[in-house]
Amino acid sequence: MAGSRKPGPPAQRRRAAASPPAPAATPALRIAAARAEPVGRVTHYWPRAGAATLVLTGDIAVGDTVHVRGHTTDDLLRVERLRRAGRRVKRAAAGDEITLGVGVRVRAGDRVYRVVP
Repeated sequence: MAGSRKPGPPAQRRRAAASPPAPAATPALRIAAARAEPVGRVTHYWPRAGAATLVLTGDIAVGDTVHVRGHTTDDLLRVERLRRAGRRVKRAAAGDEITLGVGVRVRAGDRVYRVVP
C-alpha cells in the first residue's frame, strides 16, 4: 500500500542532537593570557621526543612558564628542558633557534608566550 505510512517519531526525537558547546578556557589559561608576553613561534614538533623547535622573539629561561597557543593548541607548560645548537642551556635570547621539551602536542605556527609572574 503506497499511501499508508505510519507516523514517525515525535518532532523532538527527529531533530539531530545539537553538538556540545565548546569548552570555555580554564581560569588559569585566562589569567595566563592576560599576563603574557610573546617569546616565539613553533617551527617543528617531534612527537616521539616530546620536543619542539622555536624561533625566539624574546628571552626564555629554564623554570619559566609558557603559554602555547594555536588553532587547536592552548596549554600552559613549564620550561624544564632547553637546548640551543644541541647543548643544554639555562637561558636563550631573542633570535635564537631552540629546542624545548614539551609534554603535549604542539603544531608549527603555534605562538609561545612567557607568563609574567
